[in-house]
Order: sequence, then structure tokens, then C-alpha cells
Amino acid sequence: GVDQGNYILAIDGKAVSASNPPSTFLQNKVGKLVTLTINDKPSLEGSKKVTVRPIADEKDIRYQDWVESNRQKVLKMSGGKIGYLHIPDTSQPGMIGFLKGYYSQNDKEAVILDERFNGGGFIPTFFQERLMRKIEAGFKGRTGGVIGFPAQSMTSPTCMLVNEYAGSGGDMLPWLYKNNKIGKVIGKRTWGGLVGIQGSQPIVDGGFLSVPSFGIFDHVRGEWIAESRGVDPDIEVDARPDLVAKGQDPQLEKAVELMLAEIKKGRPAMKVPPFPNVIKGGKG
Repeated sequence: GVDQGNYILAIDGKAVSASNPPSTFLQNKVGKLVTLTINDKPSLEGSKKVTVRPIADEKDIRYQDWVESNRQKVLKMSGGKIGYLHIPDTSQPGMIGFLKGYYSQNDKEAVILDERFNGGGFIPTFFQERLMRKIEAGFKGRTGGVIGFPAQSMTSPTCMLVNEYAGSGGDMLPWLYKNNKIGKVIGKRTWGGLVGIQGSQPIVDGGFLSVPSFGIFDHVRGEWIAESRGVDPDIEVDARPDLVAKGQDPQLEKAVELMLAEIKKGRPAMKVPPFPNVIKGGKG
């Protein structure tokens, strides 16, 4: 019964004001029952009380909201034809985010892979291998449609969004994507920090020290990959602050435009042979 835009008038009976904002009364309240006085106007008349449990950090909730908002934008702009998934890193959270989108959107006519702000992690061959899956053969029953297998194959066109805040594994992922000619990369050049570390040492202020341990090179071209350079997009699009402030996403919009154009090209249908013609008497 609480809506966006409602007023928080009091927390545990203590009035919220300019000099006593909500944060004043929420210290040490994480996970504990807290009573909020809520109204749709800045007045106690007609207000109601609700009980909540505050959380320590809203980052994950805001992130999930951003991902779902992007997915809904893509669905709306494409009339439901294009899927969207975000890869926050190349570690476990990134794998989870990828698989959630990969398996649930195999039926889309195209898919946008967003790796902007990718924080890195492991070498991302996990993602590449799934994106390069191809249909090997098909099932055809007496009734119903045709099913290709492996069934979880993203054979529809894809593109990848990158920006200057993606690095490490977030450099390697678009490099693998481009190197294997899976699709177009859109956005801004990644930040170029691919030299890896092995272990780290804590320091007294809560931080840590790490030491560069290994680099990654292209064995065909004989050059180091991405380090101090990053990965260039095929189509450069800036996230202009004035447009972002208006709620727009120029990079996402360009990706939808590109995928709609790819959908129009169509895809070759699977060649289904005719069923065998069996003659009476068992002789064919």
C-alpha cells in the first residue's frame, strides 16, 4: 500500500524534517523492524503506519531495476522481437546474469548482449563457447514443428554493448566476440587493463596490494591484447550526458536499430527432408 511519491513523515514515531532526514533515524537499523508513517501528502492527517526491515545497501536492487528497465525498453522498441541481457562481470555474477538471459531468450529474433560496466573476473571463454553454439541437427515428429539441437543455441543475430568502464575480463569478452566474428560491438572503447593478478596482500586501512602477474597475447597476430589500449567498438556511440539525463540510452537505441535491421534480412530455414514414402506390403 505504499506508492512511489509518498511522503515518509516519521520513522519509529520521530518526525522527519530537513534537519533530521531519514538517514538520521535509520542508523543501526539494518534488518530490524522499523515503523514508517506514510502519506500521499506532507501531512499527518490521513497517514498510515507500515513496518519494514531496512537493508544495508541498495546497490543490488538499483542494479536489478536498471537491467529490467533496459529489458523492457528493448521489448518496447522492438515490439517484443529482441531480447536483452546484462553481463556485470566475468565471474560468478556475470555467468548467472548471462545464463538467466541466454536460456530464457533463445526464442527471440535477436539478442543484445550488454557488457557495459563489466568489472572483469575470469577469462571469459565460458560466454564465448555458448555464443558460438550452432544447430547441429533437427527433430521432426509426426506432428508439431521442427526443433533444432542443441536446443539452447543462440542462433539469432546478436550485438554487444561496451563502454569505457568495462575492463579486464570486460576487455577480453568483446575481444573474443570480435575475434570470432560473432556480431557487431557498439559503444565506446573499453578501458584496457587486461594484465592479470595472482593473489593480493591486505593493508591496514582495509585495502589491498596486488601485483601484475601475467599478460594475454594474440598468438596469430603476435601482439598483446587490449592492455593500455582497450577494445574498439565496430560502431562508436557515446552515452551523451544530456541524453542520459533525459532518460535516453543512445547506445542501447543504436543496438536495437542494428538488430531490427538484421531481423529484416531473415535467416535461412532448416532444410527438412520429406517423410519416407512407405508402399503397401512393406516394400519401399
